[in-house]
Amino acid sequence: MTAAGGLGGDWSVAPVRDPGGFRDLAAEWDALADRCASATPFQRSGWLCAWWDHYGDGASLHVVTVRRDGRLVAGAALMTRRLAGVRVLGPVGGGLSDITEFLVDETVRDEAVRHLARSVLAEPGWQVVELPEVRADGVAAAVAAHWRGAVSVASSVCLEVPFGSVEALLAGTEGRSRKRLRTRIRKVRATGVEYLPAGPGAAVGTSTGVATLLDLHALQWEGRGGNPEHRTPRFAAMLTGALDVLVPAGVAHLDLYRVDGVDVAAMLLLVGPRAVYAYLLGVSPALRDGGDGAALTLSRSLDVVEHRERVALDMLRGAESYKRRWQSVEIPQRRVLLSRRRSPGAASYVATVRVRAALRDRVRDRAPELHARLGATVRALRADGAGSAARTLLTRRPPGSGSSTT
Repeated sequence: MTAAGGLGGDWSVAPVRDPGGFRDLAAEWDALADRCASATPFQRSGWLCAWWDHYGDGASLHVVTVRRDGRLVAGAALMTRRLAGVRVLGPVGGGLSDITEFLVDETVRDEAVRHLARSVLAEPGWQVVELPEVRADGVAAAVAAHWRGAVSVASSVCLEVPFGSVEALLAGTEGRSRKRLRTRIRKVRATGVEYLPAGPGAAVGTSTGVATLLDLHALQWEGRGGNPEHRTPRFAAMLTGALDVLVPAGVAHLDLYRVDGVDVAAMLLLVGPRAVYAYLLGVSPALRDGGDGAALTLSRSLDVVEHRERVALDMLRGAESYKRRWQSVEIPQRRVLLSRRRSPGAASYVATVRVRAALRDRVRDRAPELHARLGATVRALRADGAGSAARTLLTRRPPGSGSSTT
């Protein structure tokens, strides 16, 4: 451990470069997450270690830790990979984590953020720091604010439902929609749906619960694109490993929804200090086509929000039309790039990201239908190949562009 330059003897910083050393920090790391108001389950050690085990090949681990009087007060789990010939320092968790965030102890937030920014800068072996999904009120954004020449472009939009009960939802919904939603919730509950938790020591084991969730999720998105990584054995193994840790810790809920002995839906919820996050959903086509999937899963999700005394249900990335039915508010996220001075490779990388973002925004604003169609085409290509992509490109209204995914 080395003293942080010019900070005095009570502050110290230390890098962690091997997975075993990071696992040894798990208890301290998660205790810090509990003291960080903007932390999410994507920053818990169980999620990060499981991701690294299955997706860390070819990357170098860079975990930055800051201590005061020996106590861990700030941390950033990062890694370097070579992208387009440039050494990029990015978050452990990659594209499977919907929010990019660092951790600080709120009691020393301002000082800890300053020291964390200096410590990231001091890490060797990178040309650009790329943080893909940063929220304006988080620690990562505060670290970027200390960086001269930081660049950010629009990234994803998340939708959040800011209340904690079904009744609160219904009270604020317009009359016709409220009546329709009440009818659907009543109909679903009348079916005698059974909620079965999955995880270590639960009614359903973790691997079985994950397999059911992913099978239903694949059926839900069949023929409509979706994330092809969700269909891989690697993702199933990563999710199983993470939930074996997160479920017993009380920061994840994996529920199967069963009617007459048949699993009709499954939902993975992650629990943070302020919100519950709806990470992954699977709904059988029959239930989705009947229009009851949203009522079934939303009702259960808000029960968890209320029981855990959180203030919101965050539906994470994606501004699909079905999410907008529930009085949701938009939370924009930014892609933040921090580069070293006098690095031509870094300057080229940042310029490329900015140009692509500008072109994307221009197409979205001037030709929204084309923007949606191209996005659906890329998803279809990744999921089902060139034939599906061609059909999607020629379809006037891209699959799923305005329809519910539940």
